[in-house]
Amino acid sequence: MNNTEKYLLLVSILGISLLFLISYFIQVKEAKNYSELKVGEFVKTEGRIVSIKSFDDFSIVNLNNNISFTCNCYLEKNQTVIVEGKVTEYKREKQIQANKITIKDINA
Repeated sequence: MNNTEKYLLLVSILGISLLFLISYFIQVKEAKNYSELKVGEFVKTEGRIVSIKSFDDFSIVNLNNNISFTCNCYLEKNQTVIVEGKVTEYKREKQIQANKITIKDINA
C-alpha cells in the first residue's frame, strides 16, 4: 500500500466518521398538528389515515391530525401510522416527505 492509498483510506474513514457524528446530532421533532411543521425540519408524527391520493409513483396521505405526507408506499385508510421525514412545501402547503413509516395497527 503506497502513501496515496493510505491517505485516501484515512480520508474515507474520517468522512464516514463525520457522517455518523452528524447523524447522531440531527434531532427529530415530534409534531402533533399542522401548525407545528416548519419547512426543513425533520419531524415525527403519529395519526390515523383518513384519505389517500395515489399517483403513478407516489401517494399523498392525509392523517387525522391534519398533517399530510408523501411516500412511495402502499397504505390503507384507517391504519394508524408513525411517520418520520423532512418537512417540505408544495403549493404553499407544508407536508412531510416520508423517510420511515411504521404501521401501528390496522383498524380496517
